[in-house]
Amino acid sequence: MKMAGNTNLTADTKLSDAVSANPFLLLLLEHIEIELPLQEKTIREVSAEHRISPDLFMTFANLYIDLHHGIDPHFSGDDISVILRFLKNSHRYYSEEIYPEIQSYGRSHTTRI
Repeated sequence: MKMAGNTNLTADTKLSDAVSANPFLLLLLEHIEIELPLQEKTIREVSAEHRISPDLFMTFANLYIDLHHGIDPHFSGDDISVILRFLKNSHRYYSEEIYPEIQSYGRSHTTRI
């Protein structure tokens, strides 16, 4: 899941470039309710439009890009609502979309005697 080429994500990185390099970020955008198109906006600009701190956005993005990325736990109280929204949407995605899909594989691949 590493981003191709430059793995240094900054607030001034064009979000469309980051998504092009790592399509997994589309799922992050869905979970924090950022809709496409992104146009030529930077992470800083998109974050400001959606009232998300750029640091929190980049923490989430770096988790999607590199699971070994360190987390800076110094977030503000305003970040809590974004974190909760992310967790709620992630839970919904896995419980309503991914888990039922996995269950259907088990049902379709059982052998009948």
